[in-house]
Amino acid sequence: MPKENGIEFIKKIRIDDSKTRVIIASAHTDLEYMLDAAQLHLIKYIIKPITEEKLMEALFTFIKSHTKNKLYTLDTNVIFDFNKSIIKDHKEELQLTKKENHFLKLLLSKNRIITYEEIENKIWDDEFVMTQNALRLFVKNLRKKLPSKIIKNVQGIGYKVIVEGVKL
Repeated sequence: MPKENGIEFIKKIRIDDSKTRVIIASAHTDLEYMLDAAQLHLIKYIIKPITEEKLMEALFTFIKSHTKNKLYTLDTNVIFDFNKSIIKDHKEELQLTKKENHFLKLLLSKNRIITYEEIENKIWDDEFVMTQNALRLFVKNLRKKLPSKIIKNVQGIGYKVIVEGVKL
């Protein structure tokens, strides 16, 4: 980069964006430069020359950091962030309740019909009995926060999620 170094460029990014994952490959080994880099929440700092081993380690670290976020694509421009309990699109961010968050995560992670019994055992608190009306109302309220036709009722069995091209 002719007018600035990588550290200066990343500092500009970090002003507005603390989430973008960054891997630096640099020949700089001086302590001050590396300390500046450490302040920028990098995924990895690779000292050149880059070897296959160093690159693979950096890529595995990147993938590991990405999977911790638990992001699911529900529809075009609609994301479910399990860690933050939100549904997010280009217009708004909707907060999910703890129960909604766990229910949606269960549907997405299993990618099959979740029976009423499983829902009661894994989602409902032990102190409350799950009635069919309570479950229907719960799902109805959750559907208002989601893209249309994501949650499908399988009559007499349970619920499943219908998401084309979902990234699990």
